[in-house]
Amino acid sequence: ARTALQEAFPNGKVQAAVAFCAAEIAAEIRTLLSHDELSLEEEFSGRRGEVDVTERERRYDRAVSAALGAFAESVTILTSSAPSKLSEFTALLPPTARRGTVWGC
Repeated sequence: ARTALQEAFPNGKVQAAVAFCAAEIAAEIRTLLSHDELSLEEEFSGRRGEVDVTERERRYDRAVSAALGAFAESVTILTSSAPSKLSEFTALLPPTARRGTVWGC
């Protein structure tokens, strides 16, 4: 995903794109993190409970991992290129993500 992002926005334009789209990126991350395994399956396939449990868990794990990776990458980019957008970005995320307690730790 990072390679595709760099190819889509070459020559350092990734920072400007992330700063410009920060609210949309945060909204997509929030949507992904608000799902459980079944609701994520329904959201993206239109079906609920039709996929094997193990495969559904794997898909969910990949989606959450990708969302958290996008969050980390966005924070890194915004911290270095648009610090004023960082608080706006994190304010749009779920409260648990802002507190650093996604897993209740």
